Amino acid sequence: MFRFIANKRPAIAGLIIGLIIGLMVAGGYGGMSAWVCSGIRTCPASWQPFVLVSSIIFLIVFLIVFVATILFVRLYRILDTSTGSV
Repeated sequence: MFRFIANKRPAIAGLIIGLIIGLMVAGGYGGMSAWVCSGIRTCPASWQPFVLVSSIIFLIVFLIVFVATILFVRLYRILDTSTGSV
């Protein structure tokens, strides 16, 4: 899987990695909220707040990972000191 991602341009790799990590974090939050809410007596009447917070978390994580991937790839290209011989 990492070879598949490594062969992509930095922006595409950032999109793929950001999408995967963002979905994992937002899905974890949504699942944990549903689990905690099922164990208490007073739970919010609707599910919209959980979806809203999950989507905000997804967007924040997605954008951070996307920008960080592009930044780290550019820094790697600038700071790479290997001779290139194999």
